[in-house]
Amino acid sequence: MRENIGFIGLGLLGMPVATNLLQAGYALTVYNRTPEKAEPLVAQGALQVVRPADTVTTGGIVVTLVWDDEALEDVVKSEDFLERLGIGGIHVSMSTVSPDTGRKLADLHARHGSVYVEAPIFGRPEAAAARQLWIPIAGPKEAKERVRPMLDAMGAKGIFDFGEEAGSAVIIKLIGNFLIVSAARSMEEALEE
Repeated sequence: MRENIGFIGLGLLGMPVATNLLQAGYALTVYNRTPEKAEPLVAQGALQVVRPADTVTTGGIVVTLVWDDEALEDVVKSEDFLERLGIGGIHVSMSTVSPDTGRKLADLHARHGSVYVEAPIFGRPEAAAARQLWIPIAGPKEAKERVRPMLDAMGAKGIFDFGEEAGSAVIIKLIGNFLIVSAARSMEEALEE
């Protein structure tokens, strides 16, 4: 039986990723700062809640796909979030944040008995809808093994393991983003000649 997944962040990328999970048979409990964005998922069977902690099942899995470091920290430090996640709980952060934020949040989770796994996404919303995402991942081995089927269901075409140290997967994502922007800028300059 598939686990119930908490999902926080239903923006341009979060929506197709969450939709893929629903279509793969996962039960979702969803939260978004703008509640109306959850309506398409609720129509497909997701349960919508009014605060981040309400997406969390003790010992379960919660996914965040939010805009930046501040938004991610706001979720993690929100009332009851870490307390509810508890022993054996896994937080999968799919946001591109700084390595320092990843390390800080991994430590915070560990103090509450839960685990922080990084899994930032390479791919735009249309790639998510087409199940063509590339995902670097970092975190404790057992937690990565537990969330891998969920990442596959989200639309991962490839999952690349960068070890257990927090910050490792987001470093790869940041390097990738730099290379993509550099290549685009170089081509732009070459075509202007």
